[in-house]
Amino acid sequence: MLRSARRFWFSTQLPGVHFMHLSNHVRAVILDVDNTLLATDAYARNTILETLVSLASEGTHINIPTPEQFQEVFRRNLPFEEIFQTLFADQWEMVLLYYRVIAKNKPYIATPHAIETVRALRASGITVGLVTHRDHVLEERLQQAGFDLTDFCFFSQLHANSEQKPHPKFLDYAMAQLFASGIQRREILLIGSEPRDLQIAWAHGVDFIAILQGSATREDFLAHGLDIYSMSQDFGALEAAFTKRFVARAYRTSLTNVSTLDGRYARTGQKLAPYFSECALHQNRVLIEIQHLLCLDDVFPNKVFPRRLTQEECKILQQIHESFTTEDAFAIMEYDHLGRNGIGPTEHDVKSCELWLREKLTNTSLEDIIPFIHIFLTSEDVSNLAYKCMLTNAVNDVFVPSVYIITDRLAELTETFESVAVMGRTHLQPASPTTFGKIFANYLVRIMQGLTRLKDIRLTGKVNGAVGNYNAFTAACPDLDWVYYSHKIVNRLGFEVELFTDQRGPHTDMIRAFQAIQEINNVLRDLATDLSLYAAFGTMYFSKVESHVGSSTMPHKVNPWFAESAESNCKKANALINVFTNELDVSRLQRDLSDHNFERSYGEALGYVMVAVEQLHTALSLIRPDAAAALKELEAHPEVVTEAIQTVLRHAGKADAYDQLKTFSRGAHPSLGDIRNFVLTLELPEETQNRLLDLIQPGRYIGLAPYLAKSGLNIYQRTRAEWQKTPFRFLAKN
Repeated sequence: MLRSARRFWFSTQLPGVHFMHLSNHVRAVILDVDNTLLATDAYARNTILETLVSLASEGTHINIPTPEQFQEVFRRNLPFEEIFQTLFADQWEMVLLYYRVIAKNKPYIATPHAIETVRALRASGITVGLVTHRDHVLEERLQQAGFDLTDFCFFSQLHANSEQKPHPKFLDYAMAQLFASGIQRREILLIGSEPRDLQIAWAHGVDFIAILQGSATREDFLAHGLDIYSMSQDFGALEAAFTKRFVARAYRTSLTNVSTLDGRYARTGQKLAPYFSECALHQNRVLIEIQHLLCLDDVFPNKVFPRRLTQEECKILQQIHESFTTEDAFAIMEYDHLGRNGIGPTEHDVKSCELWLREKLTNTSLEDIIPFIHIFLTSEDVSNLAYKCMLTNAVNDVFVPSVYIITDRLAELTETFESVAVMGRTHLQPASPTTFGKIFANYLVRIMQGLTRLKDIRLTGKVNGAVGNYNAFTAACPDLDWVYYSHKIVNRLGFEVELFTDQRGPHTDMIRAFQAIQEINNVLRDLATDLSLYAAFGTMYFSKVESHVGSSTMPHKVNPWFAESAESNCKKANALINVFTNELDVSRLQRDLSDHNFERSYGEALGYVMVAVEQLHTALSLIRPDAAAALKELEAHPEVVTEAIQTVLRHAGKADAYDQLKTFSRGAHPSLGDIRNFVLTLELPEETQNRLLDLIQPGRYIGLAPYLAKSGLNIYQRTRAEWQKTPFRFLAKN
């Protein structure tokens, strides 16, 4: 079938997540074909060698090109026939003729891991497509290599010589279609195998990763300005390469930042940028302003606006929020601080959002709706809901999944070490034995209790005007039910309505939410502290990472610094949350701005919790309970079983049992033999005495610790199973 010169089609995306990090930042991947998906150079080289062997068998001997000659020819990206002219001079036509005979029955092969990568990208919800100058042979060769054509959401084929690589138009049609689908330039990744692909990506301002499967080398890409972190040997390392590049860029940017959250911990801080940055705040304010327009039209048709909005106009409004970019945020900031279009600087961020929306609707069919942007509202009607959207999304998308990594590891440790005895310590001194499994189960259940508390919190919002009485609402439209309207718009966003406010939105709910996060944070702090202590006592140890350095002067050190740093970040987060608790709910009369800086620190507080969480990921991955060392420590402190002895004696009617054991053991450091002899001197029934002799083995004196460890694990598994049926969603409606 004949193809048009430019062809583009979309197919349905598949659900699921496989490329976790990449799918958080990329919505569309554009793939080159030659040496990216198909091992074209390897195919040509191997087929040429087969051709030369075939010719030699017929008596025609032609010099075999060296690997260096092949690479040099391929890297020049010559037209197909010129490859043969360059390699074989006067004999090129004969070689090409035989080549085509052999190639006719020789299928193309995919580059390593390309097929499974395309499937995984699609399963991650990422739009995957091809841009190529090939014509009718493309689909045939892809199918030969094992690709399923339905895995590609689009093909964009260009035949005009004037638009070949590296001409920027090579991507024009694909980009236009992606934009029309709501995918932004910053969400597009081009993957190619030669510097020409890089030039195209840069010409369009899209991201790029090089697959080093063709003749182009790492040095070639470095010479063209691509950093080492934007290259992957093959598709099997794509996610790792993308993640490492993200981290490298975060660290590079962090070098000139002041805050540790955007500095040393930029790798974590950047994960929260889409939720708590100034850009995110503007985007969420725009969301509220647009929802206000849509809700007015829906709840009060033809009562506020002079006409109904069309379905297409509603989509336009929604698209303004969904396609919001940092360039849009900067335009709002211009109105705020620099002035834009002859207006400002306003030094008022919410008013600047309104002015930007007015600009966006100018010269559109919605121009007659411009007077109604922000109508009736005060700034806090917008901001209180925006901040709650930000926190909700960050908790669900980032915080809870990261905490699950900790709980999953604690569950694993609980199960593995359920019955392995270790000495307990109270006041850091030897105390009754427990098990490693019970220790980990304690943290596990406490974290799940904190998550349950967080899940049960309901945030509230208000849309009721400058002092909370709907003054402007009723002045303009006195016959409309504005309390009902408040319920509708706030419920649409997933929150419950709070009617009894002044200008400020309710803060008590946000305080409760952060206190629930603090409850989890305090368990993490406790865990971090205890891990470093157990390591110090030698009953646990951190396995070493060869590249890490424990001390700049003491080479032997394997320090628990991940746990210690996590502890300090927990404390820093708690300090901010305590400020929220004390200050957020206090205001001068109907309104002041004393809460603004605290609200802008929501991301900072959660950010330091997240730093601690990720440091504990590392600490828990390295921690190793040492059963042998724990048993040795117990054997060195047999006095911990005196609790059992005095309790059994009291149960047998010995009123002075505690005092006897105190006199015998306190500060005396008795040996196991001493304790055994003490028990044998007691006048007790034989059964009771034998039970005591059995209990004085410290490793056996662990009570119900294994049962409790297993029970804690069951609680966790049952709760997670319930949340898998109805996934954990902070603010999910009951």
